[in-house]
Amino acid sequence: IIFSFVVLYFLTRSYIQDQIDLKKVIPFFLASSLGVVLYGILQNIFFIQGFLFHGEVMPGRPNATFTEPDWLGIYLVFLLAVIYALIYYFNNPPAGGPNSKFQKYFIHNTLYIILIPIYILLILTVSRSAWLGAGFITLVFLKAILTDFSIHFKSWRWKMFLYQAVFVALTGAASIIIIYSFNLTSFQLFDRAQSTGTGLQKITIACREDINLPEKINFSEELIRYGCRHINLEEIPMEEGQGNLIKEIYRLDPNVNIRGQIFQKAWEAIKKQPISGIGYGAIPVILGQDERGKNLNSSNIFLEVWLGSGLLGLIAFILIWLNAIVIFVRRFWSGNNAEEKAFALFILLGIFALLIPNLFNAGIFLMILWFFWGIVPVKFKN
Repeated sequence: IIFSFVVLYFLTRSYIQDQIDLKKVIPFFLASSLGVVLYGILQNIFFIQGFLFHGEVMPGRPNATFTEPDWLGIYLVFLLAVIYALIYYFNNPPAGGPNSKFQKYFIHNTLYIILIPIYILLILTVSRSAWLGAGFITLVFLKAILTDFSIHFKSWRWKMFLYQAVFVALTGAASIIIIYSFNLTSFQLFDRAQSTGTGLQKITIACREDINLPEKINFSEELIRYGCRHINLEEIPMEEGQGNLIKEIYRLDPNVNIRGQIFQKAWEAIKKQPISGIGYGAIPVILGQDERGKNLNSSNIFLEVWLGSGLLGLIAFILIWLNAIVIFVRRFWSGNNAEEKAFALFILLGIFALLIPNLFNAGIFLMILWFFWGIVPVKFKN
């Protein structure tokens, strides 16, 4: 597995060496990505309609061509980074005057239309780490426009900022409206987002009798003593048909609890071997498996590297990312043209698109990460 990713990295570096090669790749990457996006949306539609061949690993959470929804979420945040960089490129006015109407209206609007299905699928994954990553890179994108010194007039800079901010807000709102209008998810999305801060998750339960329930519980197993059980939203009509009462109650978010246990086990292992680590193969042995029998990872890419490669590996890993951030911030401010500045912005957005969600995941062997690092050394010919 490691060898295959190393080969992918060197193939990318070999075939994409300058901006001309990168331009040739972008249309194919976007075309294939849109195929993944449409498949992911259809996957959730099939699940909602009750089709048996929906192919979702986790019920109600599309994973498209990936092994689980969180990996799809990271991929979609990276795809957003690509679209944002293209929007910046086609809207960054050159020194001689504004862009042509074709660039300013047709391509700009097309890119924002493409954002809508990406936002829809990103929301449907119910991956809160991906939502956080998407929000962060959106802010970085807007901040880059607002502070771009290549836009000579401050008033024009503010107009560009407000213009893009309004379009981002409209596409985001359109995505949410489409999801609820066509009933594309069975999740209570706002409760899911709220649970990130409160640590509490609202769940639907079916009870045999109308009894007083506590405001919150720690685990779903506690419902047995009240004659209730946790159900999915699509089971409500069946439960009501059987005469059961449908209620809602808060429980401690199991994901938060599981991650807490993982971090504790990982830290105990690190304290025993902080310098050398325990090796990547030993990580699932230490952390165990989830309820599906799948090996657990450390749920944090930096923790994963420390466990697998030791302290020296962690330091090298951190320095690689920090070095890239410093280099491309400078390249963005000192870029010779809109093309080079857009590439620098893409790298910065790509870094945060991969890092922010991976603060809660351990996607060290995610294909898009190795592909991305193969693109980073691209050279520009002036």
